[in-house]
Amino acid sequence: MIYDCFLFFNEFELLEIRLNELGNLVDKFVICESNYTFQGNPKPLYLLENMKKYEKYSDKIIHLVFDAKNIKGGNKQWDRDSGQRNYLINGLKKCKKDDIIILSDIDEIPDAKLLLQSLNYLDYYDCLTFYNNFYAFKFNLSIGKWYGTTVRKYPSVKKINNMQHFRDFRDKFDKNKICLIDGGWHFTFLGDTDRIQYKFDNWAHTNDYKIKDMKNLIDNNIYFNNQKLIAVPIDNTFPKYLFDNKDKFKDLIAE
Repeated sequence: MIYDCFLFFNEFELLEIRLNELGNLVDKFVICESNYTFQGNPKPLYLLENMKKYEKYSDKIIHLVFDAKNIKGGNKQWDRDSGQRNYLINGLKKCKKDDIIILSDIDEIPDAKLLLQSLNYLDYYDCLTFYNNFYAFKFNLSIGKWYGTTVRKYPSVKKINNMQHFRDFRDKFDKNKICLIDGGWHFTFLGDTDRIQYKFDNWAHTNDYKIKDMKNLIDNNIYFNNQKLIAVPIDNTFPKYLFDNKDKFKDLIAE
């Protein structure tokens, strides 16, 4: 079986695209959301409240809730981040030795065709890493590349026994890892100014950037690190579901 594990905040468009991209390949989607943001602010369980919308995948979704209210530690935003990610392991209790475990953030979507073609590499390597095309604010505002999804067989995951350490391996060099170029897509901070600001204010990285005027950055297609975003056409190199439903997602596509 193939398990796709990721965190959920409020990214319903990405969830829809991910389920459609991977739905014919993945057996179980292990999705973890929390009642608190990484910055410690209470939040609704958005996915739980909207689970009826995903009845098509009800037999595949393993929904987990991580209670971050009493997180202890000096670096609490990162403790909430890693704590929620580590909680994903609770969705793997029925895994067997030949099962495949995919780990990403929800906005890191592996290319299903490439994933299927590459699974045999796990007979020779401990880990696959997907080097994704990176987009921000809109589905087609390009900012370069991003190390995203990581894939292992279950015995390797069980040995690590820490989903955060599993993820941290994605951008490290190791002779037992293979990196797949153009492995998928990283769509981050999608939405209007209010939505992007809300995610930014509750992100673990909030203190890493000093943003004085979020609207100005978004209006001028400039990312948080002052890198210019470049608009590219939505073509068949994007997820098929996105390509086939451009009208549905038109508010998240730059002209």
